[in-house]
Amino acid sequence: METVLVQQNEETRQFPRIDINAMVEILLLSYPLPEHSTDSGYLINIAQNGICCELLSAYAEGDLLSVKVSLKGWSKQKHGVKAIVDESTARAPLTAIGKVVWCQPNINGKYDVGIRFADVYEDDIQALAKYLYAD
Repeated sequence: METVLVQQNEETRQFPRIDINAMVEILLLSYPLPEHSTDSGYLINIAQNGICCELLSAYAEGDLLSVKVSLKGWSKQKHGVKAIVDESTARAPLTAIGKVVWCQPNINGKYDVGIRFADVYEDDIQALAKYLYAD
């Protein structure tokens, strides 16, 4: 009997990506702020350490961005009195500073952009991980 080895195309990422539809708001962080420094688009996927999104504008590798992702229900994973009592905290988007890792045009005439989180509140990262990877 012959043994056949099957090579699987395994994801080599530290954190698996989860496909989620959500709105994304972007602000290019540079000084001075350009006149048209804001952008919005759609989340393609998200992981604990970054996102891939579709945006109207192209960004250069290394650009620093303020990222707001409107994930429905993610903040319910937060702990602490403020998250329970403060309704605005419960509905707040995930906010992070991110660095552009790659950017490429897509077939829709927009840009797919990979952003790695560079600075996020620790409570938010923990809540995001629970939201994404809870069974």
